[in-house]
Amino acid sequence: MTLLKEIGPALAFRPEDLDATLEAMTQAIPGLRVLVIGDQNGLPIASRTKGTRSIAATAVATLIVTAAGELAETLELREFSDVLVEGPTWKVFVRRLRGGFTFMGVLDGAVNLGLVRIEIERRCPQIEAALGGIV
Repeated sequence: MTLLKEIGPALAFRPEDLDATLEAMTQAIPGLRVLVIGDQNGLPIASRTKGTRSIAATAVATLIVTAAGELAETLELREFSDVLVEGPTWKVFVRRLRGGFTFMGVLDGAVNLGLVRIEIERRCPQIEAALGGIV
């Protein structure tokens, strides 16, 4: 795991739990290329990545979930859960976590989205718990 941001010691942030959860997700989701947790400002807190563009991607993911929330509100729709952006050979899955944090995964195009959603539903509460006092 790459910790990209220092969190004050007074908070109940548990990087070792976050690391274990992200590693478990990496193992459970075949075709997962990038996994990033971003803060409210779009800065990465932790990542599992095979590339170097996680900082810019996390900022854009934060904008995506903000825009999706505003779109849902404008259309008088109830809350949304996820945003999926697809290309011919890739998918980007974004979810807003409690406290305005963002989960982003970059996936191979052929990945089973049902498996991805099940794993995210299972692991997001663990991610939020590991974020502790900063959520």
